[in-house]
Amino acid sequence: TFIPNDSNHFGVNKWYHTLVNSEDAWDIDIGNENIKIAVIDNAIATNHYDLNVFKQIDIADNDSDTTPPQTYQENQSWSHGTHCAGLATAEINNAIGIASLGGNTELIAVKATGDSQNPSNTYYGYSGIQWACENGANVISMSFGSENSSNATQNLINNYPEIVFLGAAGNDNSGNRNYPAAYNNVIGVGSVDFSDLKSDFSNYNDSFPYWVDIASPGGFSYGGLLSTVYTNDLNSYERAGGTSMATPFAAGLVGLM
Repeated sequence: TFIPNDSNHFGVNKWYHTLVNSEDAWDIDIGNENIKIAVIDNAIATNHYDLNVFKQIDIADNDSDTTPPQTYQENQSWSHGTHCAGLATAEINNAIGIASLGGNTELIAVKATGDSQNPSNTYYGYSGIQWACENGANVISMSFGSENSSNATQNLINNYPEIVFLGAAGNDNSGNRNYPAAYNNVIGVGSVDFSDLKSDFSNYNDSFPYWVDIASPGGFSYGGLLSTVYTNDLNSYERAGGTSMATPFAAGLVGLM
């Protein structure tokens, strides 16, 4: 029975893997580096020791450096994207940190918030999706959104049927549709806790057509999901929860499949 040797993969640190039986899946396969998972977010510390990066782009600042302008100690919000990236693509069985469900899949990092902008918002989602589609993504994870829809974004997604898109349902405990999760051809991801019950914050379906398609671990059980964050030593981990975390974890499963 395969159990990865990642140093933090034990006990309650791996509760979200325990919930979905990740280790049973890894007995079958631990992922393929030819599969690329794009994480579109505010910023991603691609130099973190536990991330295996294929490509990166800073759409917002028009360069190739996706590193957040501030560390986790300075501003925890700027590590949102780095945390998501680890849940989807942190290297497996490398004796450090955590193991992602995606295992050996590789990361396409897309920074979609400018260094001088609010890290709680994603300003260049459309451009980020477009760049990921054009640069080899097999799976695209989007942990951002609003209740405003866009025909242009829906058309963009429709034009790439070979790519699997996942979007966070949102954390308002509401049935109000959140986009991009609610677009057609996007898997809307809600959140459950360790007991496999809906997280109290997770958005949900309250009318047809349904838009929250699956539930994934994202609750604040044991303080949340342990994943990568941006610090000066580029080798740190913290816990966080939300549908933002549930989504890249589900994207890792898609990559593994």
